[in-house]
Amino acid sequence: MKTNNFIFDLDGTLWNTSEISAAAYNDVIQKDGRSSLHVTAERIRAEFGKPIGKIGESLFPELAPEDQKELIEACSRNNDIFVANDQTDVLYPGVKDTLIRLSRSCNIYIVSNCLSGYVELFMEKYGLDKYIRDFGHLGRTENSKDKNILAIMKRNGIKEAVYVGDTMGDYEAAMLAGVPFIFASYGYGDVSMAKYRVSSFSELLGFVK
Repeated sequence: MKTNNFIFDLDGTLWNTSEISAAAYNDVIQKDGRSSLHVTAERIRAEFGKPIGKIGESLFPELAPEDQKELIEACSRNNDIFVANDQTDVLYPGVKDTLIRLSRSCNIYIVSNCLSGYVELFMEKYGLDKYIRDFGHLGRTENSKDKNILAIMKRNGIKEAVYVGDTMGDYEAAMLAGVPFIFASYGYGDVSMAKYRVSSFSELLGFVK
C-alpha cells in the first residue's frame, strides 16, 4: 500500500505530551476543587484521542454534565498553556525530519479530536505549519474524526489517502471514512487488527508512492 496523501492524528502519533498534560490537568483540578482526581500520564494516554466531552465523562463521572464540560474545557485550555511554555521536545523521534521529507513529494494533513488552537500550537511550536497543507479538528467543525477525514479529502480534492494513528478510535474513524489505516505502535494505544503498522515514525517513508 503506497500513497502520496498522509492524514495524521496528533496526540500519540506526532507527539507525546502526556507528562506535561497530566501536570496541566492536575493544576486545574486542584484549584477547582470539584473533583479529587489526580491525573497520571498513563491516564492521559488512555484518554487522549477521544472527543473532549467523552474525556470529561470518563475523568469526572461524579459531576453533572455541565460541570464535566466546564472542568474538562478548563483543563484543555490549561494544557495548551503548559505545552506552549514547556521547553521539552515532545515530538516522537524522527517526526520533524520525516514530515519535511514527506512534504517534498506528498501532501500532509492533520485530523484530531482536539479543541481549537491545539493543532495550531503544535505547528507553531515546531515550525511545521509550512509542511501541513490543511487540518481539521473537533473544535473547528464539531464533527467526528471520520467526518473530518472525509472533509479534508473533499476540500483538497483527494481521491485516496491513509490515516495514521495510534488508538482504536483512530482505526475506527479510518474504517468509517473508508481509508487505509497505519497503526503507530509506539503511541498511546493498541490496535491488534491493524493491517499496516510502523514502530517508528520514519518507517512511513516506506509507504510513499
